[in-house]
Amino acid sequence: MLQKQKVYSLIPIAILYYSVLLAQEINGSLDGNVTDNNGQPLTGVNIIFSGKSLPQNTGTTTDVEGYFRAVSLPVGNLDIELQYLGFQVKRIKNVVIYLGKTTSLGTIVLKPSPLEGEEVVITADRLYIDPYSTALSSNLNFDQFETLPTDRDFYSMISLLPQANTSYLGDDVNIAGSTGQENAYYIDGLNTTDMYKAIGGTELPYNFVKAVEYKSAGYSAEYGRSTGGIINLITFSGDNDLRINGFGYFTNNTLSADARRGFIDVKTGNFSRYDAGFSIGGPFIENQLWYFGAYNIQFENEELRLVNLGEDTDKKIKHIFAGKITWRPNNRLNLFLSAFGDPTTWDRIGKNDIAPGSPTSLGNRDVILSKRKEGSVNLSLNSNYMLDIVNQNLLISGNLAWHNGRSQSDPATDIGKEEPLFIDYTTGVWSGGYGESFDRRSERTSASISAELFAGKSSVKIGFQYENNVFHEDWRWLSNGPSNAGMILKYSDNLFLALPLDYQAKVRNMVLSYYMQGAFTFHPRFLLNLGLRWDGQYFKGFSTGIEREITDQFQPRLGFVIQPGKIGTQKITASYGRFYEQIPTWILGIMQELYQEAYWYFDDPFQNPDDGVFMPVAEPGNRIWDARLRGEHFDEFTLGYETFLFQNYKLGIRGIYRQTLEVIQNSDDPNTGIVQHLVGNPGNGLLDFFPDPQRDYRALELTLEKTGGEHFNFFASYVFSRNYGNYTGLYSSDYGFDITNGGPAFDYPEQLINATGLLPNDRTHVFKFNGSYRSNFGLTSGLNFIWQSGTPLSELGRLLPRGNFTIVPDRFLSQRGTAGRSPAIWDLNLRLVYHLGQHINLHSNTKIILDVLHIFSQRKAVFYDQVHYYNVDENNNPIVKNPTYLEPILYQQPMIIRLGLEVEI
Repeated sequence: MLQKQKVYSLIPIAILYYSVLLAQEINGSLDGNVTDNNGQPLTGVNIIFSGKSLPQNTGTTTDVEGYFRAVSLPVGNLDIELQYLGFQVKRIKNVVIYLGKTTSLGTIVLKPSPLEGEEVVITADRLYIDPYSTALSSNLNFDQFETLPTDRDFYSMISLLPQANTSYLGDDVNIAGSTGQENAYYIDGLNTTDMYKAIGGTELPYNFVKAVEYKSAGYSAEYGRSTGGIINLITFSGDNDLRINGFGYFTNNTLSADARRGFIDVKTGNFSRYDAGFSIGGPFIENQLWYFGAYNIQFENEELRLVNLGEDTDKKIKHIFAGKITWRPNNRLNLFLSAFGDPTTWDRIGKNDIAPGSPTSLGNRDVILSKRKEGSVNLSLNSNYMLDIVNQNLLISGNLAWHNGRSQSDPATDIGKEEPLFIDYTTGVWSGGYGESFDRRSERTSASISAELFAGKSSVKIGFQYENNVFHEDWRWLSNGPSNAGMILKYSDNLFLALPLDYQAKVRNMVLSYYMQGAFTFHPRFLLNLGLRWDGQYFKGFSTGIEREITDQFQPRLGFVIQPGKIGTQKITASYGRFYEQIPTWILGIMQELYQEAYWYFDDPFQNPDDGVFMPVAEPGNRIWDARLRGEHFDEFTLGYETFLFQNYKLGIRGIYRQTLEVIQNSDDPNTGIVQHLVGNPGNGLLDFFPDPQRDYRALELTLEKTGGEHFNFFASYVFSRNYGNYTGLYSSDYGFDITNGGPAFDYPEQLINATGLLPNDRTHVFKFNGSYRSNFGLTSGLNFIWQSGTPLSELGRLLPRGNFTIVPDRFLSQRGTAGRSPAIWDLNLRLVYHLGQHINLHSNTKIILDVLHIFSQRKAVFYDQVHYYNVDENNNPIVKNPTYLEPILYQQPMIIRLGLEVEI
């Protein structure tokens, strides 16, 4: 297998030598038909494109059927001019090009004219229906989201869109029933998804972002490696005009209501959040070479008053940057070189990442104080080249990219470093040290290439993608306490568990992907999409030399588009697809290189530190991998309809069904009782003693959009959904664990008793409204409103003895999701932007911004402690009640006012 991997690793090198390379979508497309008054197609009409987002004019011509298509156009507004001898020149202004979509102009009629150069000018309707895509997707361009009140990072934009819900359970936004660790994030063609646990990626403020594309379902074979959603964005590029932009934002506790706190019973003192930045863009060489650069520094300070322990300040500083060089030597070739990153330092107040549960109170402040360094640096080179073939066009596109990330955490005090974290489950009190330190470094190199052949309205695309993810980890739970344990858990006066850890690992996941997809038009009203994707994942533990692979990941994609009525005004879509997970590196290290010890004590370990009973929890040499391990995946079916109701109003109705078929988990060996011993697919092979995993997501989505109005525009959505099963996803939402493919859900068969029911992120009803109004006197107002029903709650028990010493972390004492629901919540946010330059003679565009976030916030509970009992007696009856059962851990944010100023020269 090693030889095979060496051969595979040469493939991208060969491709780079011979070809130009591809990335995730960074452009959009445009098409249309041109006829005369009698409906006869016009051949050879000159189509010329111009605009700020396209610094150099370019164009194409219509074919024998009067059809034209322009691909790889920059995102933004374009003007289009149609020229044909003997006909009026027609100009269409403000045609919007969307990221990853085709803007279809439908049929354009040219009128004969005896006067040379006679011209007619119209302004385009800004709503379009993509005639080629079956994807459930949404787009936001900068001129849309700059009017909406959101947090400063682009992640908050995603939750404005349908089937993308903010998770209050500890993970990222949940998309179409999946957890937050199942999404994939791309910036300027580069996969920035955290490779360790797949939690988010590089942060950028929305000032740097030109457009966001969000795909929740139904996407083609070109896209994969995600069992959630795909979030794709591009940063700004320079053009022929020199532009300098400066901005600053500020809020503090005097501009905010009081927060409600559930975790560790702390109260907020003073806090402040402010950031400032600038961007500059322009030409190196007009019409050929342009630049863009931006920098943003953000400060977050929050004083926390710990009960009986004084005050401490949580401090975070981010240095965020982005830069891009764009080169267009001719109308056929485009090159884009991007660099961006978000290095961050953080004096953090909060429990460590691995400690189970939440405290009711603290014995000392050292248990929640740490110092962290986080962030990444990224480079991405994109290019595309168009070849003209007889009556056809061939687009070759590609990408080279490099990502380097680091996350480092150490206890902030000497006591935090030297003493173990002591968790007393009988009282809920935490004391001692911090419990862990880590240094994690990740490096991703990637390359890809595709070739797409266009013939009229049909196209065929083939592509290859290569990604090499290498991860280094130094992770320690060590102290000067009993057994050098980083954590000691007290279950009763005569049962303690001491957990030391000294773990270093270097692992790799190399992923190879091939895909082929075609869009075939057999009739002007019918388009058939066919595709097939294959992903191979190759794992290696460098210390142990253990190598594994998953190579059965074939993913068929099938879809069709029907256009009833007037072409370009309606479409019916349906799709089927299979989608596989890209395994994060955390579980690879744990499954291949982790050695974990445990020591049981039957009296106080601090009084008798030498009396611990040793128990090996995990050893790499004893791990058993299922020889027929299959990738984690689901099947998906979608059905949708879109139509224009009136001018600039678009209605959408979409249905989606997702069924999880296989998951990957590590588990207990039922013969030995050792945790994390078997690696396989629950319900099959080595783990056939488990029931099959189940996660069934069904949803009906309704959308209504108005865009292109001179003053008022909006986007509204309603989603009715159900998420049911016994498997939450890569994030263990029941327990708040971000342990991908290794969470506690499938450690023991007993955990699956009562485990099938409504999943923690089930929200039956979600309504969203985003809108903006631009007045004639310089004031723009934007609003977003979300109402959503609550989520199911469960009753969990913490311990169930097996064998002599081992424990189960959690089990369901009653049917999953039947302990009630969290309350329904709503969130209202307002943005007011006043353009000073409209009434004051300024040489710049100056805007004063007022954001009022979480207006009249009810500060309702959104996350609860669901562990009811911590232990069982000799008859397996629950004992040792949790004093905080069904008590809130987290509440909605309070109302916050944020002030901003932006100046553009």
